[in-house]
Amino acid sequence: MSDIDGGMRGIGALPPNAAKRVYETNDSLQGDYLWTSGNLAEAIPDVMTPCTWSAFERWSVDSIGPRIVAGHPLWGTFAGRIYFNLSTTVSLAKRLGSSAVIRELSDQSVGPVPEDVGVPLVHLSLWAAVRDAGIRETRVQAASILRRRAARRAASLTPRRAAEARSSLAAITDAAELSAAWRSSVDPLFSDASALMRFARPEVAQMTLMHRMLRRLIGTELANAVTTGGDASHLASLDLLVGLERLSRRDIDRAAFAREHGHRGPHEYELSLPRPGEDPTWVDRQVQSVQASERSPAALLHARASQCDDAWRAVRVKGRVRTRVARSLARRWADAARRREHLRSASVHACWTLRAFVQRAGTLTQHGEDLWFLTLDEIVDVLDGNTPPPGHIEPRRALYDLYASRPRPPTFIRGPFDVVVWARTSKRDEIADSAPLSGWPGAAGVVEAIARVIMNLDDSDSLEPGEILVTPFTNVGWTPLLLQAAAVVTDIGAPLSHAAIVARELGIPAVVGCRDATTRISSGQKIRVSGTAGTVTLVS
Repeated sequence: MSDIDGGMRGIGALPPNAAKRVYETNDSLQGDYLWTSGNLAEAIPDVMTPCTWSAFERWSVDSIGPRIVAGHPLWGTFAGRIYFNLSTTVSLAKRLGSSAVIRELSDQSVGPVPEDVGVPLVHLSLWAAVRDAGIRETRVQAASILRRRAARRAASLTPRRAAEARSSLAAITDAAELSAAWRSSVDPLFSDASALMRFARPEVAQMTLMHRMLRRLIGTELANAVTTGGDASHLASLDLLVGLERLSRRDIDRAAFAREHGHRGPHEYELSLPRPGEDPTWVDRQVQSVQASERSPAALLHARASQCDDAWRAVRVKGRVRTRVARSLARRWADAARRREHLRSASVHACWTLRAFVQRAGTLTQHGEDLWFLTLDEIVDVLDGNTPPPGHIEPRRALYDLYASRPRPPTFIRGPFDVVVWARTSKRDEIADSAPLSGWPGAAGVVEAIARVIMNLDDSDSLEPGEILVTPFTNVGWTPLLLQAAAVVTDIGAPLSHAAIVARELGIPAVVGCRDATTRISSGQKIRVSGTAGTVTLVS
């Protein structure tokens, strides 16, 4: 994919052996920083295996930026999870004179910083900020404009490249041959798919800017109502749901579903877990859920189109010029949303291929699932005839099991953090009065119904039609569940998070980024969700 890099491959490259950083690293110990999992928790909701961690470290360079910027971490890992450093970002923005823009982008992407949590700033020289952030971001923005068409063409070719690579891997019977395949096809595919995430970053900035201008022009409620992807077949977040409906109607067969939609799911970035395309049981459950639902995706999307038409009629009352400008802004938002979704969906195809590579390596070397506890570089070393590094697998497995057994850490963390100590000392607060929870108005509308708290998608069968889904977050794999829900409330989220965008597309009221909704609300309680005001109130 050299035609889309445009001389930028060095910008996204990791330093030599960077993927071999110790899995046990706790980046929160580096200083007094404010960290947030934000929408990163949607992409990787699970504790990462070391193998996934080494892959996502490379992805992060393109999707977020270099790990170290101007001498401070931009992102890091602790307790097996990836976090974004707001202190570095806000300090860079202040030094470069773009605080307002970065604050808006942060609020839209990861949610506002809680009032009781400050953002400690770090000292940065102007030269370091310009050198490590200003120049790099200028080049990223320029390349995204100049090579947008090439990136879209490359994204359209990635699914076929990934499928062909998986087919080739399945036929390899020798470890040395598999090592050669890594260098000739798998690693280049991985690098190219990672580069696509670099081109998705400016789309997020455009969506943020367009939404901000729309809010100022026509108000938050109408801005949320008119920002839609339009044609659902082009909004990749809904592709899985649309594919399941087509499969339930037998418009496509299992093979076509796996080929077109099987790469997306609740754990699409975690390499150790199966994709929907290789898990018939998961697909069967989702198809049954779609068939049992009283609402169909097509019906919801049709109703959403009617809501959007009503919103535009309300906008027209504000005047012809304002309406014309608002339509232009909404169209640009939708274009950016579709491009962002398309690029991300294409990049996820490479995850399935990486998983197939590690699985084949485990079979040929007879190390099996032990390889999930090695980095990708270490796995290639094993294929080249070396034994796994002594003392790596079992200690990492023990740490992984420890991290996975603990509750999900808070969305915002300041300073040093120890997940074991936190899990032992933290307490769940129960809602004691009718004081409303507040979050972002993700999708307009007011619903009063019974709440159902679901912490894990494996418990999704407990959601009854017409109940309000209360959950830490949602991602693409949760989309079929929204057919059953009257509304959705999340702990984690912001206007550009999955829950907000998909709920808006389906016309389901949503309040996102409430921080502690799952701890203050219990299943069976009656609550009122105002996606318009961004509040959740206990009724009884």
